[in-house]
Amino acid sequence: MTQTFKLEKSIGYIINRAALTLKAELLKGFRSHGVPITTEQWAVLVFLTQNDGKSQREIAKTLIKDKTNLSRILDGMEKKDWIVRKPHEKDRRSYRIFITQQGKSLVEELIPIAGRINREAVEGFTAGDIHELERLMSKIYSNLN
Repeated sequence: MTQTFKLEKSIGYIINRAALTLKAELLKGFRSHGVPITTEQWAVLVFLTQNDGKSQREIAKTLIKDKTNLSRILDGMEKKDWIVRKPHEKDRRSYRIFITQQGKSLVEELIPIAGRINREAVEGFTAGDIHELERLMSKIYSNLN
């Protein structure tokens, strides 16, 4: 018996298509506002507003980035004065990452854009739909992690 695999019915394809579309819209929104920021940099800044001073390892784990990729992202952010790296007090091989005032101001400036795009993405959803989507995406993550 031959198995049939339909790409358009694949959960991975559906989730990836939605994620890539959200990412593209977010970038377009940031660019139209004149801000040269990537979605990866945005995720780091938002994370740091709630978790300032975390290690690169903790950021990489939370944002699901490999160490090399995160290091490159942080290098660019440091050059733009959005973050600073400070040696970890207890582990000389590690750095703690802090958001600068310029980084905080940028987050405040871009939150309305990100919020608008997120609202557009779930237009027509009920609060229950959104809760169920969050639950299902978390379940997929935990099933595979």
